[in-house]
Amino acid sequence: MPSYRCYFLDGQDHIKAATDLEADTLAAAIDRALALLETHPEHHAVEIWQGARRLYSMISEQPRAPA
Repeated sequence: MPSYRCYFLDGQDHIKAATDLEADTLAAAIDRALALLETHPEHHAVEIWQGARRLYSMISEQPRAPA
């Protein structure tokens, strides 16, 4: 099963947290990362990397309301 590194970014695109994900596909890793992002309103964006390659970047279009 492929491993991915998921970075959570603040409003200035600084890394604030990271976690490793294992998923069968990149799409599954994206789904898991977005679900994690929803549980952490203090984070603005998420990126998924595999080694030195950035595979996915999601930046929120609007400011996120605090939970």
